[in-house]
Amino acid sequence: MTQRPDTYGYGYGTRSGTRPHYPYTPAFQPPYRYPIALPRAPRAGDAYWPRPLPPTVYHPTAGYLSAAYAPQPTAPDKSKHVRFSLPSRLRRSRTMPDLSAAYAQASTSAVPQAPERSRYMTRPPPAPSTRTEHRQPGTIPVPSVSLAPILAAHPPVLHFNLAFSSSYARLSTSSTPLSSSHRHALATSPPTSRLRIRSQMFPWPIEIVESAPRAGVRVGNVLDGLSKGLWYPLSAHEYASLDARNKSKIDAAYQTRVGRTPGAAKQGILRLDWLQGHTMFQGLAPTRESGTWALMLGWPTT
Repeated sequence: MTQRPDTYGYGYGTRSGTRPHYPYTPAFQPPYRYPIALPRAPRAGDAYWPRPLPPTVYHPTAGYLSAAYAPQPTAPDKSKHVRFSLPSRLRRSRTMPDLSAAYAQASTSAVPQAPERSRYMTRPPPAPSTRTEHRQPGTIPVPSVSLAPILAAHPPVLHFNLAFSSSYARLSTSSTPLSSSHRHALATSPPTSRLRIRSQMFPWPIEIVESAPRAGVRVGNVLDGLSKGLWYPLSAHEYASLDARNKSKIDAAYQTRVGRTPGAAKQGILRLDWLQGHTMFQGLAPTRESGTWALMLGWPTT
């Protein structure tokens, strides 16, 4: 028998169907992509087994396999055509035009298309709100005219009981009345010729005007104006507008004032009695109305 040459280096060919007596070199087989299981690196002339690689989803780069091992595209087989017969109720009528081609050729410009939003496209600015803004207490905008610190309400600096004359007004840290320098200080900055004072305790406003042209309203003008505005007789119409409960409180305040000051009974009921005992000056606070300040009142401490 003619011995076949050992082409692949496996020792085959000595005798047909017999194994070699020496260890054969293992071949590089799938699914190994790299010769990690070989005792040595592949050499020139070594062949893979099997020669054609099985089809896989992953395709190596062009430099790893030659063109002979690259998958070749196959042309579709046109020799066989399979057709299905539709029932008569599903068949298209011969009189009905085929609009599929017309839809395919129609321009899409007539159909509104949603614009593609780029990830770099910014959002449009929000629409302005139409809701009415309600400010919380203590968020009143700061007026353009500032008040003198001696008349401010936070914290009150003056100790002034409106049940007595304004000449008794003094600083909270002092036991003597205000000096002339305090009374002649400007009430506002910049100076103003007129002030209006309102309060939640009474319905009428108190107007404070400057004592001389272009002199500006002074601190003494504010104190004297408050005393003059409250030491004013209460009209019969104002007294009649009250209910029985408030009338009794005003009568009690009148009796207390008359008992403290002899000869005050001839003045009758004053607007001061409308305060029902809240006669302690607690300072002025800004309001939304320009040129108008709110009078803060409290119970007398002494």
